[in-house]
Amino acid sequence: IGMGEVSFQVQVALTRWLILIFQYLANVNTLRHLYNVLFHFLQKVHLRSRCCHLLYLLTRREDVTAVRIRQLLSLRVQSTGQDLTGVNGLLSLFKLYSPTQISVSIPKSHKPWFRLTPKEREWAALVTQVQQRSSRSDNTLQRSLLDRRSSDAVADFRVKGRKRSTAERPLVPSVFTWTDSEGRHSSSAQQCGLEEVASFDEFLSVFHRIQLPCQMCSVFGNDYLQYMLAVSADSMPALRLSYWLDHCLQFEFISNFGCNIDRGKILLQGVASLTEFLLEPIPVVELFLEDYLKVWDGNLFQEEMFRLLSHLRLRSFQDLQALLDPLYVLFISSSCQFKVNALKCWRKLLWSFITLEMPRFKSAQVQEDDASSGTEEHLQSNGRTVFHFHKQETDFDAVNTLACFLAFVDRTSVTGLQIERDHPHLQQATISFFFEVQQLVVAHNLPIIPVPSPLYCNRLLFSNNPAAISSLCQLLVVLKSDLAPARSTRWHVVASWQSRQVPRLFNIVLLDCADTLIRGMKFSKRNRSGLPTATVFDLPWESLQSLGLDSVQDSLAISTNLAFLGFCWRFLRQSLEEDRRGEAHNLHPEMIYATKDMRQVYIDFLHRQHLPGIKHFVATFVQSRS
Repeated sequence: IGMGEVSFQVQVALTRWLILIFQYLANVNTLRHLYNVLFHFLQKVHLRSRCCHLLYLLTRREDVTAVRIRQLLSLRVQSTGQDLTGVNGLLSLFKLYSPTQISVSIPKSHKPWFRLTPKEREWAALVTQVQQRSSRSDNTLQRSLLDRRSSDAVADFRVKGRKRSTAERPLVPSVFTWTDSEGRHSSSAQQCGLEEVASFDEFLSVFHRIQLPCQMCSVFGNDYLQYMLAVSADSMPALRLSYWLDHCLQFEFISNFGCNIDRGKILLQGVASLTEFLLEPIPVVELFLEDYLKVWDGNLFQEEMFRLLSHLRLRSFQDLQALLDPLYVLFISSSCQFKVNALKCWRKLLWSFITLEMPRFKSAQVQEDDASSGTEEHLQSNGRTVFHFHKQETDFDAVNTLACFLAFVDRTSVTGLQIERDHPHLQQATISFFFEVQQLVVAHNLPIIPVPSPLYCNRLLFSNNPAAISSLCQLLVVLKSDLAPARSTRWHVVASWQSRQVPRLFNIVLLDCADTLIRGMKFSKRNRSGLPTATVFDLPWESLQSLGLDSVQDSLAISTNLAFLGFCWRFLRQSLEEDRRGEAHNLHPEMIYATKDMRQVYIDFLHRQHLPGIKHFVATFVQSRS
């Protein structure tokens, strides 16, 4: 093809011939060695559409690189007509393999990207006739060709009948129990099949005589079978279900690139419902999530994926990062609504860790201790030691995993707030997360105090959302009650300053809030406390004096803060004397600090405006010291 003496008609004919016989090639490795050469020929206009088709058939995950993506984007601008369709088709496959590197939107089409011309269809019919004639005496070769054509997910020459039968086949089969020719069940004549049960009362009466169905995957469509799986101490049903799930998830989402959306949604909803019913994660589902998250675009099956990601096994944080790292990439590159949904998912995941996995972890530790001491009676009586799909690991620090997970969410929240420019919806989601953490930690008596990092606190303090600032103050008030019994205990630090103790970190955040909102001394020196001037950044005092920016110190207080200016103006209009009312040019926020009583009245006014955190903060940390 690259010879200059060969005419372009011969070059086009050769590429067309390779496309037609591609499905009959016994080994395509030789052709794959020419991938770079074929990609170079995309620059030739008369070969572009055919080379795109051939590269579409040859492309694998390792072929997608940043250099080739840039070249395709450049060709996309230059191409028109059939060439543009071919480039879009190849680019769509690249985006499927690497969705994070391609940000442009590709138009969707129900028609195939590459279609044969009438002349090429005649050639394809002749090639098929010759192939069938030559393979009549070799049935083994014929079967291998049919299998190859039916399993090729990206080729255009698939066996349509087989694909149609697969799509029409029900994903979850009905309950069926094996019987012999006389209608008797396998083990005993006293056993009955699950399909014979008509009511829940009958299910309870014949529970010990029910025989499991032939296919355990029917558990997704039968509530009675889910109850049996939940209370069964036999590990064989769980192993059968895990084997089917592993194969089905890999085929529907990983191997089959053009998966049916309806079938995929039904499968993921069934797996999520079963996980929530059993209150136990399924290991093969987590393995599937580790693979699928690498190619997930964050939009398809979003609700179902977040339901699955909210139920994971409690393990070391290093193992947990295999699922968190792809989510972090999607978090920083997706919309604000995706970030909010991700925070809700992590809040549910934390609830699952603390309320479900931590008791299971402690129970497994007790089981190991009793096994080493030989107390078998306790092992048989302890119902929490029954695991359906996996044995709980105990060779890691569970509390440290929780602390590292909270620190991950804290850092990710700060990044999301920076990207979304402190969106109020995202601020509320992050604050709700920390309140939920505090309630769970107190309810389950865990040695963790979720003090937010100074970076996160300053993002809220510098925002224009008064509700977020009030919620931050309320969170600090709630955390103070948790610090009182913990001063003599070594706590895990849930923040970016891992080397500091929690009380010192809390004092730093507390002083920042007090100096910003109440005292108006955000960037002033703190010699007596020994703490830094500011927890995130520092403005040199000499520079402020030389620039004459004295108002910077009190510009973030509750009276002059941009977030509270509307409340301040409304308060002054309502509280000043009659002769001043209506003269807006005489109103100034500094009037609030004219007397101490005026400031307290203003704080009470904010409380009535549904901002209770400011009043509680002042009553807890300011007035008690005055």
